[in-house]
Amino acid sequence: MAIDVQILVDERAKLVEDAREAMDTITGDTPEGEAKEIEDRFDAMMVDADKLRDRIERELRLKRAEDSMAERIDFKSEVSGQSREEARQVEINEDQTFDKWLRFGPQGLNIEERQMMYRLAPEQRAQSVGSNTSGGFLVPEGFRNELEEAMLRFGGVRSVATVFPTSTGNALPMPTVNDTDNTGELVSENSTTAKQDVAFGQVTLNAYKFSSKTVLVSWELMQDSAFNLSTYLAGALATRLARVQNAYFTTGTGTGEPNGIVTAATAGNTAAATNAIVASEIVDLIHTVDPDYRVMSRFMFNDSYLKELRKLTISSTDARPLWMPGYVAGEPDTILGYPYVINQQMASGLTTGTIAMVFGDLSKYMIRDVRGVELVRLDELYAANFQTGFVSWDRADGDLLDAGTNPVKTYELN
Repeated sequence: MAIDVQILVDERAKLVEDAREAMDTITGDTPEGEAKEIEDRFDAMMVDADKLRDRIERELRLKRAEDSMAERIDFKSEVSGQSREEARQVEINEDQTFDKWLRFGPQGLNIEERQMMYRLAPEQRAQSVGSNTSGGFLVPEGFRNELEEAMLRFGGVRSVATVFPTSTGNALPMPTVNDTDNTGELVSENSTTAKQDVAFGQVTLNAYKFSSKTVLVSWELMQDSAFNLSTYLAGALATRLARVQNAYFTTGTGTGEPNGIVTAATAGNTAAATNAIVASEIVDLIHTVDPDYRVMSRFMFNDSYLKELRKLTISSTDARPLWMPGYVAGEPDTILGYPYVINQQMASGLTTGTIAMVFGDLSKYMIRDVRGVELVRLDELYAANFQTGFVSWDRADGDLLDAGTNPVKTYELN
């Protein structure tokens, strides 16, 4: 039975409202023990609110997956000239063949199934310059969607960046234009317009190879038809790839590796107090970003800071909270009206010199994926332990597209 997600959203909003009212009872005269008890109750209520948020997100994710599958089948039907049912059956056959390859290897496939798997090999070799493709295949679309969905669920930079595929791994220049100081002109009749040069620059995206490392699966599990092998592998491989990529997309140096968004961002402001986050300074951070960028801006920080941000109000005289929940299904929670994304690769703790958060148009961070994830099956290497290894490869790069207008700013602790 379908769940009314809005009912869950309303339930969560009420829980957050009750938690906020509890915190508002704390005054300067509240005994320390009582204040601690209220704060503990607040934290417990927010844990329950987070559980509801996770449930809401699962329901919305399921709906998106169902819609995406329907769109994919419609597209395949239109391109191939097949009926929708025929296109769906082709995808089912591909998924079943891929599952057989995962469980039993090439020797477990008949001739028709081997041809279905090997038809991707020429395209793969063309895309994987210098890569050993022995035993490896570009994964089918259904499995790739599972990988991508799992990587997005991991959060971090990829969930908010602009991600685009390319068919080759050649160095890719991305042009930047800084036109912020130039204006047009008022021209009188029969007058000639003036020339105005535009400052062009570029950011070059490469194709660094990332590995999931080897995931081992016992032969008993692979032979168990009740065990959903493809879903398990998609989750395990995607989480590993997402974790390693997010680390570089966050704090990479840009030398022989991606240029991380924290590394590429421009200094916004620095906390005045020692080892503390102050509400007024977050307001100041927002206004260090150009208004044109603020329309699409959001925060990014480690989860350790969210607990503190939820307790802050605008000021001692303005009791409006910084953090607010979304009140409509699909609407994000916000800090001062701006969405945020949790990135566990960002620093945690109230330590001097720490970049506590970044704010700005995070979609200006560009992630380039070289099209296709290669999955390699390792049969002999772990045979002595009655196991088979699986490893996936992905080539990607990332950098902030900044023409000198500084779309992303940092907040540094004192």
